[in-house]
Amino acid sequence: MSIQREMERVVLKYVPRPATFIDVGVGFKSEATSISTAAPGVRVIGIEPIEENLNRAKKAGVFDVLLHAAVAATPGELTLYHGATPPSGGVNASAHIKQGRSYSVPALTLDSIAEDYDIAGPAILWMDIEGFELEALKGARNLLSSGVVRAINLEVHDVPKTKEWCSKEDLDSFLTAYGYREVLRYNKHAKPPHWDSIYTKTGV
Repeated sequence: MSIQREMERVVLKYVPRPATFIDVGVGFKSEATSISTAAPGVRVIGIEPIEENLNRAKKAGVFDVLLHAAVAATPGELTLYHGATPPSGGVNASAHIKQGRSYSVPALTLDSIAEDYDIAGPAILWMDIEGFELEALKGARNLLSSGVVRAINLEVHDVPKTKEWCSKEDLDSFLTAYGYREVLRYNKHAKPPHWDSIYTKTGV
């Protein structure tokens, strides 16, 4: 089974009929394509700050809404830094690893996106944004407390890459306070140690 099919199978186990899939940091992979194929009728909303990746995502044809922006705790503007080009193509960028070309993009909160685009539950929130996940979640307090988001998929690193990079302990503490619990770790890598974690909302 391919890693994309495995991710699809695992995520949809916890939200078998999602109404909305929120892909934060669309990047150059195909989680949104995989989920939309496995769950026909799901509304797919993508947020991507890098123009090269955004253009690639447009060609996929699976996004109902595709925003050229970053997500943060507060609205405004965010400075990102281009990283190395991954082997599979596309472009990586980080707010914390300050190497390479810098550029600024609009920063939106997930709560404002939910309000502007009438995000309905049950929703899956998918994030892989290079250590900025906690800052993004801080801008989603209404989404998290309301229970609209039933499951969250995060890339988590055992050791933060920089001092600003969010730690797994801080992520877990924040999400626990909103009634989420970690139910699974999968897609594990040894060097450097990192994995995908799925958190689900309790009591809904």
